[in-house]
Amino acid sequence: MAKTDQGKLRELILSELTVAVCIDTNIYEQQQFAFHRGLLAEVPALTRSGIRLVMPDVVAFEVVNHLRDKLPEGLNDLRKAARLACNYGLTTEAIEQQIPSGDVDYRQLASDRLTSYVHRTNALEIQVAKFASLSTVIDRYFNLEAPFESKKKAEFPDAFALSALESWAEAEGSFVVVVSDDAGWNRFAESSKRLLTGVSLKELLVATQDPDVVLLRAVAALIRGDGYESIKQRLEDNISGMDIRADAHSYHYAEAEVVEVIVKSIDVSDLKAEDLSIIRNEEGRLIVSWEVQVDISVEASVSLSVYDSVDKDYVVLGSESVLRDLTQWFDTLMTLEVSVESGEPSLKFDDIELTASHIDVDLGEVELDYSDDSDV
Repeated sequence: MAKTDQGKLRELILSELTVAVCIDTNIYEQQQFAFHRGLLAEVPALTRSGIRLVMPDVVAFEVVNHLRDKLPEGLNDLRKAARLACNYGLTTEAIEQQIPSGDVDYRQLASDRLTSYVHRTNALEIQVAKFASLSTVIDRYFNLEAPFESKKKAEFPDAFALSALESWAEAEGSFVVVVSDDAGWNRFAESSKRLLTGVSLKELLVATQDPDVVLLRAVAALIRGDGYESIKQRLEDNISGMDIRADAHSYHYAEAEVVEVIVKSIDVSDLKAEDLSIIRNEEGRLIVSWEVQVDISVEASVSLSVYDSVDKDYVVLGSESVLRDLTQWFDTLMTLEVSVESGEPSLKFDDIELTASHIDVDLGEVELDYSDDSDV
């Protein structure tokens, strides 16, 4: 029972057995600690399906530490962007002055943010020292059992957290869905009678919802029809505002910087209800998961350099402007307003956001263009 999927998980939820979920630190980091939007913002809705978020104190410590480490760079980037925006007249000095200055207690800021999320999700905080079995962890260490392995022998925080989750679930007569991208976590869960693995956070959220085919057909029709242009524009806004990591291949050392991204089209020609999944449906708001194929045009500036062994530094040879047309797949969450008119659902597009933390773009091979088109 340790290995599950979306269908089996739904059956377990409907059976009214007690089910909880533990989200590993790497998922919070993958979602850029965006507790207020995206998939993490949907976790509080799980409680209405009888699923409770459990958070071992080890995971809480890791989340706070990882977020604390991200904050200084984020604040510096914000200060630079605000100063530039104010200089350009896009914002006012009043907005710039709202940004924290001087010394900032990054740990406290990170801790407060996580505490707010714990309260909002009504998460149960588990004291690892109270539930973990020291003898079990030591046995796993010397036998190189998950989460330990020959190349990762210092996994004691994970081992204690997982042991505590297993003991807590046994004491509660519960099952805990482990959502993690860590192989050690998932192998541990696969060998457990109380921990379940094999589903993503999105799949867990979908498993708690009724798959209303009529409603999803209406959503698909809206995407193909009246909502297409608005969705396309909003996707372009989202993609332009994301961290876009462009990679160029060259005989020289290449550094790429994206200048502009344009959404050319969205492939909706064969879109069906089965391509969409309901994440949340309540109080006139519908949130749908959609993996969308987007044709984009990327303009980038690629700087090419060579290493100077004398000066021990890179010497810039020049730069090339690169324009590439690419097809990308994006996981998205779409929000719609829902009303019922004459027994039929009436939908209005509200917003769409990407769940990825960044976008990888392959610019292909780039070399310097030495051709001279002048008439001289």
